[in-house]
Amino acid sequence: SDDDNKGPYNIGLMHFDARDLTFVQEADGSRKAEIDTVAVTFDVDGQPVDSADKTWVLRTEDQKLEDVMRNGLVYSIHVPVKKAGAYQMRMVLRDAISEKVGSASQFIEVPDVKKGRLALSGIVLAAGKPQTAAATAPAEGAVADQDTNGSAAVRIFKEGTPMEYVYQILNARTDKQ
Repeated sequence: SDDDNKGPYNIGLMHFDARDLTFVQEADGSRKAEIDTVAVTFDVDGQPVDSADKTWVLRTEDQKLEDVMRNGLVYSIHVPVKKAGAYQMRMVLRDAISEKVGSASQFIEVPDVKKGRLALSGIVLAAGKPQTAAATAPAEGAVADQDTNGSAAVRIFKEGTPMEYVYQILNARTDKQ
């Protein structure tokens, strides 16, 4: 995507198993986990180019904890991308309490949005109820529990399953008539 103030960025999504996190009980009865995240893009020579890192505190009520543990969580992070090209993006998540670490990587192609050419972002596909046409990309740091059938990490869909998809069209223009 591209932001007029911050420049181009990539939205990294990571689904993770909440059973690997350490949730501690708070005084109010809720559960809390703390995660550290880092996302780095590497160029074709394997050199780090851009990065983003954040620490997040996740809170959930006891009655929702079972669902979170069963279905996992999806996390998003905005990673700056200074120029167009091919990259490898690596993301790491660390449980601050247990110090367990998990990682994922993906090759990405970043279009040159500065030239004004029409470009399409990656497509996020999931099973579930269709969203409205006003759906947008996930907010940075969005952490949401997912229904197993609607998980962004599930890549096998049963016949007849409704599908959701989200994408962005960059540099779209209407014809002048």
